Amino acid sequence: MNRIFAITFTVLLAAGLTSSAQRGDRNGQKQPEVWRTMDVPPAPTLTPAQALKSFKLASGFRIEIAAADPLIHDPVAMAFDADGRMWVVEMRAFMPNVDGKGEDARTGRVGVLEDTNGDGRMDTRTDFLTGLQMPRAISLVKGGVLVAEPPMLWFCEDTDGDLKANKKTAVLKNYASQGPVEHTDNGLMLGLDNWLYNAKSTKRLRFVDGKWVLNNTRSRGQWGITQDNYGRIYYNNNSNPLYGDLIAGHYSVRNPHHSSRHGVNVPFF
Repeated sequence: MNRIFAITFTVLLAAGLTSSAQRGDRNGQKQPEVWRTMDVPPAPTLTPAQALKSFKLASGFRIEIAAADPLIHDPVAMAFDADGRMWVVEMRAFMPNVDGKGEDARTGRVGVLEDTNGDGRMDTRTDFLTGLQMPRAISLVKGGVLVAEPPMLWFCEDTDGDLKANKKTAVLKNYASQGPVEHTDNGLMLGLDNWLYNAKSTKRLRFVDGKWVLNNTRSRGQWGITQDNYGRIYYNNNSNPLYGDLIAGHYSVRNPHHSSRHGVNVPFF
């Protein structure tokens, strides 16, 4: 029986975010104008409806628009809750100009999007959290929401039910460095073993007996992380679109004298 999968979020972060912008040529260095020899086709900005028509899908798949501008701005991560609401992390300060100046602006947000009329498209937005500096990951957990804002990992709570965070507690003060966006921990993906896994990270996280516990695992990926129905983890980097762990990464770090990495960080392309 054919299964039809609906892809409900069309505004995705491109798998290799650009690194820091070029700071300029070296003094006296001659730059050939290679661009003059290139036949670059036009790339006009598309409306959501036009973008939807531009996708090429394998048989058995379909794609739908769940949310688009102006309801969301510069999304980089998302999660759905049990009520079908979409929680979106927005990195609004990323590369505001060619030099990347102003990325420290606290314009990042976490928005909660809802479909109030049941047509399958989000139509209402509530800002759960504002004033964030380059946020990049989210996970819905018992009692609240984990939000990554390097170097901090916050546990955010809505105690009065208005979908706005009114309590923010630091879970980790060293979740990730504040370096280049594409080389900083991200993910917070809940695995089948109830550990939270990250890309570009050697740590996993779990809530045990009322406190958050860190555990070592293999470093994996760069930006983005997911899993299959068996809990095998997949990720990518700027040069390769797909890697995976055929065995659990934490198995390979148990013995500090055994550095073999066979079965983890396996390239599929």
